[in-house]
Amino acid sequence: MNQPPHAPPSWRPDPSGKHALRYYDGTLWTEHVSDGQTQGIDPLPWSSQRFDWNDVLMGREYRLFGAMVANPHSGTVIQHVSFVVLLLIGATLVGASLLGASCHAHGRVAAVGREAMIAGLRIETISADAPDAVPPGRLAHVKGVARPQGPVTDDQTGVSMNALVLARTTSMYQWIETCTTHDYRPTAVGRDVYVERNIRWRRRGDMVRWTMCTYTKGWKDEPQAIHPDRVDRYRNPPFRHEAGTQRYEPMRWTLGKLEFPFDDLPELPNEQLPPIALAPEHLATLAPELRDRSRTEGNALYIGDTKAPKVGDVRMAYTGLTQLTLTLIGERTAQGLKPHRLPDGTEFFQVREGTFSVEELAGARRQDAGEAIWAHAWFASFVAFGVGLLFPPLRSWGRALPGPPLLTGAGALLFVPLATTALYATTLARAWWAPDRNSAVLAAVVAVCACVLLLSASAARLLLRRPGNDGRVTHITAGGVRLR
Repeated sequence: MNQPPHAPPSWRPDPSGKHALRYYDGTLWTEHVSDGQTQGIDPLPWSSQRFDWNDVLMGREYRLFGAMVANPHSGTVIQHVSFVVLLLIGATLVGASLLGASCHAHGRVAAVGREAMIAGLRIETISADAPDAVPPGRLAHVKGVARPQGPVTDDQTGVSMNALVLARTTSMYQWIETCTTHDYRPTAVGRDVYVERNIRWRRRGDMVRWTMCTYTKGWKDEPQAIHPDRVDRYRNPPFRHEAGTQRYEPMRWTLGKLEFPFDDLPELPNEQLPPIALAPEHLATLAPELRDRSRTEGNALYIGDTKAPKVGDVRMAYTGLTQLTLTLIGERTAQGLKPHRLPDGTEFFQVREGTFSVEELAGARRQDAGEAIWAHAWFASFVAFGVGLLFPPLRSWGRALPGPPLLTGAGALLFVPLATTALYATTLARAWWAPDRNSAVLAAVVAVCACVLLLSASAARLLLRRPGNDGRVTHITAGGVRLR
């Protein structure tokens, strides 16, 4: 039995809770007790008098959460409330983690079943220029260059071009206000720099801060706010065109002789669209009052002077895609491809940018087994933390009940991993019972084994607490005793 390295003989709080103090001789709790000025003899009501170092370590948790001493009825109201809060937090964490693990297991099982159905499909590769090789209703794999079926027109400027996606970003040359705060008075350099003194009230006096505002000119795609005191000098005109980025798409697009609606295109973010160069003929679509002041430069259309812009000049930059290499898998129709309905009610339709084989594209949605393992590891760690929070109140309150000691008697080092294993394996067994009976049975066996080990360890430790032939015991609980 490991003894505390620093536990000299002294009067200590009575671990039984019946008296204020009880004398500890360095090895055993004695029968000498003290209640203020009165001393007496009162043998311990337990089956042990030995000071258990493991229980003293657990006593740190009791002190941390305001736990009770060995007698569960001797705790204060605050101590009981602390245990209730700890119990609620632990139960909530365990319940939420097990629910998340169950949902993840159900989703993983559904994904595996979907992969099996997709793997059993018969998919034929066809040419985009000769799609009639596969009759309607059959699954087809096709790759080629997607092009718009017709031109796309900007409804504000009238600029029109053949593009799968056309985006216009409108910016205006404006005054830009930049303000910074300083603890000292900064040096103002230039006629467009202003320094202001700000006073912030404090309880023990005023604190002086300085604000420096600088005004520059630049292209911005949103209106710029100016300080009210200087708005007359640095006023920005309102946007004459819709600010920001606007997108325009064709109604349909083609892949060889196949036709598709725009919704079948993969997602194309504005940030990934390359510039589209403009030509002088695009100016002909502008309004007459803007045409004479407009110029083209690269992918931008300027309304104003391109070399020396003035506040209020407008720049419209165009980006987009005129063609895109795609690979598709779907059910053949008279004009193109459509989603194929699987036996589980879901749809299978794959569109990806680039050139891919049937195996690469059909397995695009398969989940990596490593991701599932990491997900279960995270859920199990949260369950273990919640079980660890449940251990102190269960152990302390369980001393007044016949059942809990059979679980908590093994100690925290065995209770937390074994209880976590039992709870998590039971959750997986329920999630796998219908779709994967073999895995569910294995998880149930693991849960039963964890429960048996936990009960056996607790029972063995409880039996070792009984007195030996020499009248002494080999193990006792020291409850809330604190080392000094």
